[in-house]
Formats: sequence, C-alpha cells, structure tokens
Amino acid sequence: MKCKKCNSLKPPASHHCSICKRCIARMDHHCPWVNNCVGYYNQKFFLLFLVYVFFGSSHAFVMIVKKSFECLDKTCILFRPTYMPILTGASAFLALLFGLFVIIMFCDQIGVIWGNTSTVDKLKKERF
Repeated sequence: MKCKKCNSLKPPASHHCSICKRCIARMDHHCPWVNNCVGYYNQKFFLLFLVYVFFGSSHAFVMIVKKSFECLDKTCILFRPTYMPILTGASAFLALLFGLFVIIMFCDQIGVIWGNTSTVDKLKKERF
C-alpha cells in the first residue's frame, strides 16, 4: 500500500505525520516536547522520558515544600525579598502541574500499549 501524501510504501498500521512529513510505523502521536513522532521504535524511550520528568517534578515539589516549611519564620533568606514567596508558590504549582500531567500521559500510554493500539487509532474509532 502506498501513502497518499508522501507517495512511499506504507507499512501496515502506520500513519503519515504532517509535521515530520513521513510515515511512522505504529504512530501514536507527534510530541512537541521531544520534537519527534512517538511510534513503534521509540515508544519505550518516550515512556522513560515521562517517568524521568515525573521524578524530576516530584523531587522539585518535595524540595520546595520542605525548604518552605523549614523557612516558616521570616528571618529565612528564602522569604527575604517580597517576590520570593510568590516565586516559590508558582514553582511548587508548576512542579505539581507537570507531575500530574506526566502521570496522566504515562497512564494513557500504558493503556494504549495494553490495548495493542495507538492514540491515532483510538481517536479514529471514537470518531466513527
């Protein structure tokens, strides 16, 4: 079977990525974080990336909260400038937000792997 867009041989269960301009075997999605398509050959590395980002976000959140509790008195250097509590709160919020987003993405990817499908195929089935 030939791809209609790139006019090359299309492997079974592959999809054409309009951003990469090529056909990807078992394409799941195009990830802007890694600037590449997630498919058959790199899904393992994408899952590892999600795990590492989750651990990094969790570590940052724990360290921010721990340091904030240690510095509850106003003599601590962490809260000396007036903008630092706002910056600390925003950093903790972003670390928590990234951690939650990444764990949801990870669970979705595990569900896709468990179902032996891809996100593109799952979305096509839901649409029709």
